[in-house]
Amino acid sequence: MGEWTTLKAADGHEFQAWRSARAESMAGLVVAQEIFGVNEHIRQVADRYATLGFAAVAPDGNRALCREASCLMAVGWGRLAPNAV
Repeated sequence: MGEWTTLKAADGHEFQAWRSARAESMAGLVVAQEIFGVNEHIRQVADRYATLGFAAVAPDGNRALCREASCLMAVGWGRLAPNAV
């Protein structure tokens, strides 16, 4: 149901978020991720809220806060391609 989208912060930094909503959404909410990031479970939570009529967004906080390669390695993202973040 949902899809990845790009959000842009006031300072110009862009980061990914899972957005799930229906055209007739009645209100919006933010789904906070767990330590594992915006994984399948968090995306499913956002999708369930969307089926209840909410516009839900789950910002990928790990990627939003972690822009340096050394930080990415520290959280175990060394396996990702350099342009994946």
